[in-house]
Amino acid sequence: MSDDLAAFVAARLDEDEAAARDWQPDPQYDEPGEMGVRWYKVPTYTPARVLREVELHRDVLSHYRTVADWGPGNWPMTLRLLAAIWSDHPDYDTRWAPAARDLTREAERL
Repeated sequence: MSDDLAAFVAARLDEDEAAARDWQPDPQYDEPGEMGVRWYKVPTYTPARVLREVELHRDVLSHYRTVADWGPGNWPMTLRLLAAIWSDHPDYDTRWAPAARDLTREAERL
């Protein structure tokens, strides 16, 4: 497991982008002509939206990559919150979790 929170977030964004670009409608579940409908079972969560979110999150990550003195123990809260999206990923380091919140346990309750 890497201590590099920024690398972890960048890798997850790459995975999300690849999944959104590779997505194909499933005729069993998606109505013809409605690309993206029911993707992840949420009508507004389409591959196009995922790509917009990836772009925005990369902008946030890029902003923080200019800071030279952060690392384990002093990661910016914004990056901790962003990484928490993937708190169920096997490479997620619980030391990155926002203080006083066990996001993995919270996700399991959903």
